[in-house]
Amino acid sequence: MNATSGAYSAPDAASSPQSFSALAAAGLGVATHIVSQNFVLDDHAWRLIGAFNLLAFSSIAASAYFLGHGIFGAILHVVPLTAAALAGLYTSIAVRRLFLSPLRKFPGPWQARLTKFYSLWLESKNTQLFVEIQKLHEKHGDFVRTGPREISILRASAIPLLYGGKSPLKKATFYRQTEFEDEDQSLFNIISFQLHNKRRRIYDQGFSTKALTNYEPRVQSKVSTLLENFSKRAGQPLNVTEWMSFFAFDVMGDVVYSKDYNMMAKADGKIEADGRQATLQNLHDGMKFLGYGGTVPWILRMMVQAGIKNDFQIMQSWCRGPMRDKQANWKKGDTQTDASSYLLKAFEEGDPASRQTQQSLLQDSILLIIAGSDTTSSAAVNALYYLHTHPSDLHHLRALLDAAFPGGEQALTHDRLRAEVPFVDHVVNETMRLKPPACEGLLRETPPEGITVDGVYIPGGVNVSVPTIVLRFDFEFAPGEDGVRFEKYPMDTFTMTNQPLQMVFKERSFKLLAT
Repeated sequence: MNATSGAYSAPDAASSPQSFSALAAAGLGVATHIVSQNFVLDDHAWRLIGAFNLLAFSSIAASAYFLGHGIFGAILHVVPLTAAALAGLYTSIAVRRLFLSPLRKFPGPWQARLTKFYSLWLESKNTQLFVEIQKLHEKHGDFVRTGPREISILRASAIPLLYGGKSPLKKATFYRQTEFEDEDQSLFNIISFQLHNKRRRIYDQGFSTKALTNYEPRVQSKVSTLLENFSKRAGQPLNVTEWMSFFAFDVMGDVVYSKDYNMMAKADGKIEADGRQATLQNLHDGMKFLGYGGTVPWILRMMVQAGIKNDFQIMQSWCRGPMRDKQANWKKGDTQTDASSYLLKAFEEGDPASRQTQQSLLQDSILLIIAGSDTTSSAAVNALYYLHTHPSDLHHLRALLDAAFPGGEQALTHDRLRAEVPFVDHVVNETMRLKPPACEGLLRETPPEGITVDGVYIPGGVNVSVPTIVLRFDFEFAPGEDGVRFEKYPMDTFTMTNQPLQMVFKERSFKLLAT
């Protein structure tokens, strides 16, 4: 027998320290995850990447200088340790999210428990995340875990708790998608309750009943222009979606800035800002981009912070322009003639210590133009589509309008329309139920003490939402074979007797500025 064949070989002296170093690095990764749970890191991705790179390169330099490994040897020494640290970090994250999270008892796909990139994958399937969320609710029930710290709630009773005026929940990470802090955000993106309420009061003045009455002739004028353009193109194929977008932008330009964008006159949808040209299609592409990026909000914020620009930024610059122009020509004592006038009066003539910042004023300009026009055109197009596909309701509406306004549209006012032809409201409400402009749930973050919905406790620091369109299609609240009740439930006789569903409409209809 060969004496050396079974001899014990001592481990390489160099391998033990390296193995110990790898274990220590993995432990450091685990410790980093444990410590990081005490902080909100969503807004600091670039800083974390920078700190990681600084540590890695410093380690390589130290290894090369102090241990005499040379650059190549130092890289070979540090890279395995870096990999071990990352392995420890991500293993710790995975174990906590899958097995130790306070949300572990909520049902949902295991991929969603592990990462928000699962939502990005669902969105990429058909750019209709709400359809995928509906499937998840059908499979898992009314409470579904859709992210590592995210719950989707299919209960109408959650509406006032999440979105009501006295809700203790604040806006979630999704709203921190720009590079600005709260005081420089538009009203839509403000997280702070106090700051939001203060700014909201100024907005309310610009959209009060009195102000809306003053805007009415401007809207009527744009309606007449739209009908004239339709008449000129009678007998020709017409892209109604495109034309309603032109119409909505012209209306918002006049209502917000007393400015005519001439979208319907040009009929090409082209805009120009900062010497660059774009189209309204770029707006829709940009909204699609936000749909993807919004599923993983910290990535969206990283892209904005990195200065990555696309045609959507041209649209934003174009929206800021009118506010700058109006501000340059503002004179103290000017009368408020449009929605932006109320913001400018408070900015130029209010208390300097409490007025909003210049940057927030420009961000509000984007909100007023894009949010107002995009949602309006969406609702109008869908209403026309449903009326076209339900001709009996369309004929009924025409008959009611002819009877109420025999002299034609010149005698029509908003107040008379609502009082004498409530069927119009039914058309709008049904359209908004079937095709709400915001199909997906608006995310809110639970307070530290958590919340309870119908006896189900949800811990603090969790992002929650009620999926708007999924709830409205839920047969428990909206009976019908396919969710459309135009034929089986005539809109002029239908009344929503289900109180929770009424709350859905009321909260979302009258709290739009608060979203």
